[in-house]
Amino acid sequence: MRKELFEFHHVSKLVGGHKALRNLSLRLYQDEITFLVGRSSSGRSALTRLMMGELAPDSGTMTLLEEPYQPLSPRQAHERGVFCVTQDTTLIQNLSISENIYIARPVFPVWRRGQARAFAQMMCRECGIQMDLHQKPTHAALIDTLLVYCLRALLTRARLLILDNLLYLLSEEDAVLLFQKLRLLKERGVGILIIEPVERYALRFGDRTLFFSRGRISADFLRGEYSAELADVLLNREQPVPADSPREEAGPHITRDFLYPAASGVKALSLVPGEVSCVSCRSPERFQWYLDFFFRTERVVSMNRRRGRPLVTALTFKKLQSGYFLDLSFAENVVLPAYARISSRGRLTPDLARKFLKSELEDVISIPSDQWGRRLSRFDDTERELAVLCRMLMEDVDILVFVGIMDQPNLSLMEDIWKVIFRASEMGKSVLMFHRNYSWPMRRRDRLFFLDDDGKPCV
Repeated sequence: MRKELFEFHHVSKLVGGHKALRNLSLRLYQDEITFLVGRSSSGRSALTRLMMGELAPDSGTMTLLEEPYQPLSPRQAHERGVFCVTQDTTLIQNLSISENIYIARPVFPVWRRGQARAFAQMMCRECGIQMDLHQKPTHAALIDTLLVYCLRALLTRARLLILDNLLYLLSEEDAVLLFQKLRLLKERGVGILIIEPVERYALRFGDRTLFFSRGRISADFLRGEYSAELADVLLNREQPVPADSPREEAGPHITRDFLYPAASGVKALSLVPGEVSCVSCRSPERFQWYLDFFFRTERVVSMNRRRGRPLVTALTFKKLQSGYFLDLSFAENVVLPAYARISSRGRLTPDLARKFLKSELEDVISIPSDQWGRRLSRFDDTERELAVLCRMLMEDVDILVFVGIMDQPNLSLMEDIWKVIFRASEMGKSVLMFHRNYSWPMRRRDRLFFLDDDGKPCV
């Protein structure tokens, strides 16, 4: 059983007017080499500086071995056993390599250099490390500097060693050597966190890989659970998107369950209000099963029903193209699910529907408001589909599911789809996008789920 080492609990941090960390929850475990992979400006630097005491969180807490952790400086972080090696980290220049190792935890007075050298030689021999202990750090290669810090971690009984954006500076041979020594640290109970912009070594050496995006953990995989192709998708999702909605205020500690069938029984995805998630299947056969027998029927609604009230509404490509009423106005088509709330004396007039729509969704709908009172039969197909799309926002449900919409993209409607998704997020609704080709919608989502299970899914 994995033993928890370090935890971020709903941590947020504003740096230079930019929200670097957004309600971050993250756990690191002992005896693991964890990769945290994220592009520039994803919040990696803020995360490291918080762990080293250079910044303090605006909200949330950190714990180390289940005890409160909030250092005020790197020195206090070192005292608690947390060390970070960055590109700017250097050794003490006027001391030899052996003295740089020995000074971390001197057993004898520092000035007794012969004993320092003998002690360092003993440590290197024990760990199988070969390097010139007499040379000064000015002439040492980067791999030697990293190995010195590995030895220091052993000497000081470190709990967590962080390597920040260093691996790309190493040759392939040096990287293999480094991970051999990191495994030795791991076997002695030291947690290893490697922060990198690419996943080059994560597939080979990582026990666990976290993908970091916009201040949050966007995906979490154990060894062997993801491929190079999937890693490329996860890393190439950084595209310009509409302004992020303030999802933290929606109550991140509250979750809602989306139920779905699997061979092992009914399973649940825990979703946060305001979360935008992508769902798919690695198996084409299993994907088609969900498409034909679950999401395209009423089963998804009936399974996700509580106290007689549906919690989910699903929009399929077929429904998008035919779920409208030509003899009603555009506004009436959109506000139909809200009829009971806005009708006057049992009637929903076109004028009342238009006024309600103007107050609720004027910034979402691309059609001018003076045309909302026209019958839908006078609009083209794209505008009719927009009415069906916007109607989802009027549904009194907690979860919106988009089924296959991105697999057959209507480019003229794509911007409106994302407007509806982000408005739903602002309203506190959870959004699931179920698609075969998840690479495109994943660029604008919070998390990715796979519904694969052994055997045929069943309801």
